[in-house]
Amino acid sequence: MNRNYENLKRILVEKYGGQIDLSDLTGRPQPEIDQNFLTRSLALLISDSENIKTGQQMSRKVVDGFKDNGIDLIAFDKSQKTITIVQTKCSDPNGGVDYGEFLKFLEGSDDLMNLRLEKFNTKIDSIKDELEEILQEFGVAIQLIFATTSNQPVSSEVRTRVQQFRQ
Repeated sequence: MNRNYENLKRILVEKYGGQIDLSDLTGRPQPEIDQNFLTRSLALLISDSENIKTGQQMSRKVVDGFKDNGIDLIAFDKSQKTITIVQTKCSDPNGGVDYGEFLKFLEGSDDLMNLRLEKFNTKIDSIKDELEEILQEFGVAIQLIFATTSNQPVSSEVRTRVQQFRQ
């Protein structure tokens, strides 16, 4: 296994062990629970690094799970009118970015930006009012982050879709 990947897993366990809600996975096989922990904790690590980079302390909610619409975490700052939408893939570094999963993230982000919140799981309920409020404002900055532990180049198909989405 890749040493960098193993180090990242160790860091995620040290930093977020015992802090991630995994209650929706009760009764699931341990490897599935472990994988979900890594995905959710990587999303939090990304959010933490964005807070440090911007100097903002954004509110955030992990929404990863069944019917997450391709989104693992939503972070926002109402006063700064910013939203960060995060999807993470924390798995074997030799695997690439799956186009279908990437498309689901873009479509879920579009659903969020257009307040089609009924397409999301109940984890979004606690921030629904705040999201509706900020997304109805003029000049909201929205950042999409798709983070992966893959060491493979992003396919031209994914790059093309990113360009189309940005327009």
